[in-house]
Amino acid sequence: MSRLDRLLELTRINTKASAQMPSDIPEKIAIALIKAEEKKAKYGVIVGLICIILGFILSIIGVAGIINWNFKVGNYVNNSLMNASPGVVLIFIGFFIIWVTTLKITIENNK
Repeated sequence: MSRLDRLLELTRINTKASAQMPSDIPEKIAIALIKAEEKKAKYGVIVGLICIILGFILSIIGVAGIINWNFKVGNYVNNSLMNASPGVVLIFIGFFIIWVTTLKITIENNK
């Protein structure tokens, strides 16, 4: 079993399906792409957790402020957060960063 096959087996177990990567690309390029996606996911989790922790700290120490957040995407998603403290908004931002940078690799085998 080659190094690429072992990496591909690991990614099938631990990833969500999103980006499509054909199986006929060279092994070095595939490994570089997988490592880059993994690095992005690690940094996203780190930054997201820092935002969440800072948001909790701001909420606990009682930093006051009013943030009105209205978010709408077409007719499907409508989100509003009225009179929220900066800590709560930072927590939402941290969760969003983690959600966006989740590891997404799919290997398509056309054999």
